[in-house]
Amino acid sequence: MKIALVICPFWGIYSPPYVLAYLAALLRKEGHEVSVHDISIELYLKSGTKYKNFWKTDFLYADRSFYKRFMHDHRALIEKSAGDILAGGPDIVGISVYDTTKYISLELASVIKAKNTRPKIVLGGPSCSRSKDGLNLVRHRAVDIVVPGEGDRVFPEIAGTLEKTGTVGFCSGTLLKKNGEVIDCEDAPPVRSLDGLPFPDYVGFDHGLYRDARMGEHALHLIFSRGCVRNCVFCDIRSLHGGRYRRMNASRMFEEIRHHRNIFPDISSFHFNDSSFNADINNMVSFCDLVMEKRLELLGDIDKESLVRGISDITWVSHLMIRPQMSRDILGKMKKAGCRTIIYGFESGSERILRLMEKGHTLEEAQDVLRRTHDAGIQTGGFFMFGFPGEDRAEFGKTLGFLKRNSGYLDFACPSLTFSSLINGTRLRDSMEEFDIDTADGAHMMYWQSKDGSNNYMERFSRFVEFCDFAESSGIKILPDFLLDIKSYRDLYFARYFRYRKDSTRALGFYRKFLDSGAPPHLKELAEDEVSEYRMNRSA
Repeated sequence: MKIALVICPFWGIYSPPYVLAYLAALLRKEGHEVSVHDISIELYLKSGTKYKNFWKTDFLYADRSFYKRFMHDHRALIEKSAGDILAGGPDIVGISVYDTTKYISLELASVIKAKNTRPKIVLGGPSCSRSKDGLNLVRHRAVDIVVPGEGDRVFPEIAGTLEKTGTVGFCSGTLLKKNGEVIDCEDAPPVRSLDGLPFPDYVGFDHGLYRDARMGEHALHLIFSRGCVRNCVFCDIRSLHGGRYRRMNASRMFEEIRHHRNIFPDISSFHFNDSSFNADINNMVSFCDLVMEKRLELLGDIDKESLVRGISDITWVSHLMIRPQMSRDILGKMKKAGCRTIIYGFESGSERILRLMEKGHTLEEAQDVLRRTHDAGIQTGGFFMFGFPGEDRAEFGKTLGFLKRNSGYLDFACPSLTFSSLINGTRLRDSMEEFDIDTADGAHMMYWQSKDGSNNYMERFSRFVEFCDFAESSGIKILPDFLLDIKSYRDLYFARYFRYRKDSTRALGFYRKFLDSGAPPHLKELAEDEVSEYRMNRSA
């Protein structure tokens, strides 16, 4: 079977998408002919300045009307992308769907079907889960099959069945359509052991298009585990992976690194995108031991000085949870094994808020681990949230206090793009009454508010700005640096917020303030488009 794998805007622009590389390897292992199409990076490079920011922060504020404008302005490029995909004669077009790619994915699927009805359109990815949009997506006229869970077994089975019979009548782990009716084939059993999975296949991507800004150089993104051992109330990682944590063995992880070094000898930087790389500390330590023991096998151009110091040729970034077991010895070993940067999920400086979040660590543990990491010579960063339900001004002040006490140890902070959001499939979303969230208007993912109205989008925005200003004044860098755009273009974001709340007077007032400011011309053009469309919709 010929299979085209696709990802649409708005997705990352710094590294080839892991999900396409992994699915390509999985399907090629079964003998299928696979092509990969990163439409997101292609449109980013060809898109005008007016839209560039939407690949960074503005995708969070995009509504259906924006997507209609974007697709109208990029109609020729979307048509060309569909033509390029169809030129390979695919039997299946598999599209990976996220909240930020959903609308353009459906538009591309429609264009493909309009040009050629033969290929089966298969959607998968987080937005296809039953707790999100899976049951709606399968009803779209251009979609044939949706995979609401993990696709390791399901996608090859779909391809194999289509190859043998030309149709899919029933397949565990899918949502199908038959005579216009949706058939839920229930979940397929997940892969128990990840060690037997193929290495992601990054061959076929134009690596020159990607430069990972966070690491200052081109890096490959890898994932060695699924799920999480903790269950933070705001996170959907566990629900997306069936509530079970699974990870690869250290030897399997090492072999994957060696595999990629052999194929791409000029790439020595890796970003481990596991939700918690230290969920199994013993396995992580074993990986570090292997890297140090077999470092000669990972070296490109041998650096004798590095060999003498016992330092690995590879470098890597990882996301870790706060665990008191992260000792100086372990962190020192990670440093020698090439760990250059660790990003911890601190989230808050309030003990009470951490308990409400069910983070699983204390402030004392967070501070101790942070300082030990810094002392080991590893660049240290942290994720932070603002306005979590129940957080008042005083408790937000405790987060600033945490920054102040640890400004000499924390190299950078990553404030949440959404401040504190309600994600489908999380306990926070499913238990909004418990968290005193106003549900009268449906509780928008970003624009929700507390029942008394004190914790609303504008207040969370204010805390975000205050956090960024305080961090920078304390010598803590804000990363990614484009997050500061949110602070700079406040009036535009407030205008969008009041559009959602149907407060036209305040929406148009903030639009006027933004247009009268010194904003870049491309953003002013975008705001003018929004104002024109808003006025047309109100008069319609």
